[in-house]
Amino acid sequence: GLGAGVTGGLALANKSSFDDANDGSDTAEADDLRSSGVTLNLTTDVLLGATAASAIVTAVLYFTSGEEVPASTTLARLRVVPATDAQTFAGLALSGAF
Repeated sequence: GLGAGVTGGLALANKSSFDDANDGSDTAEADDLRSSGVTLNLTTDVLLGATAASAIVTAVLYFTSGEEVPASTTLARLRVVPATDAQTFAGLALSGAF
């Protein structure tokens, strides 16, 4: 889900750059941007498919599992921490245990 959103956003930004560069003055740059856009679009499609497949598998496993665990024995943790490479990326990382 999140990865598809990120690559989809990058693809949209790339499309805008391609539209600006595709005026015939620099065909090499326009070709490079088009190639990058095709790659980003394909990556987004693959990530969306993987997200959908994961959601289906999760739903099937959840609804077909007949075993119930008493609420007092369950433990769930969720952590959100900053993530950065100090120059070009800043965001949040999410991790959890169920």
